[in-house]
Amino acid sequence: MGWRTHLLLFLTGLYLPSPCLPYQYHFVESWITWKEAQTYCRDKYTDLVTIRNIEDMNRLMKMDRFSVNYWIGTVWIGLYDDIINSWGWSLEDSDYYGKGEAAFRHWQSGAPDNIAEQPCVVIKNGMWKNQDCKLERSFICCTGE
Repeated sequence: MGWRTHLLLFLTGLYLPSPCLPYQYHFVESWITWKEAQTYCRDKYTDLVTIRNIEDMNRLMKMDRFSVNYWIGTVWIGLYDDIINSWGWSLEDSDYYGKGEAAFRHWQSGAPDNIAEQPCVVIKNGMWKNQDCKLERSFICCTGE
């Protein structure tokens, strides 16, 4: 898009700038620990997936790679509990998030269960649940600028 198109969209209120465009998801079928998944995503893409709002969550759930079979299982996302600052995203760049986006959560009922051995987060059946980071799961990376 050229600057004139951006200006027109901005003036009409249709332009919502995002610091991570294009934002793409990459499902990785390999089963590894959360830390290994984080390292893999940072090496190959940008980071483990960050879900900033319900629109991101809905878009993620519509991925072609997410057949019913994958949603029955669990996949790592970039949310974790560092015990000191509580829940935060693997992607720490504050410029990446709009107002309130770093605080978005989509917990399943009863989660998080605040067990110290379960400071990493998976998606299971479209909802978030904390699990032990040393378990092996498939995972989702994201790319963005």
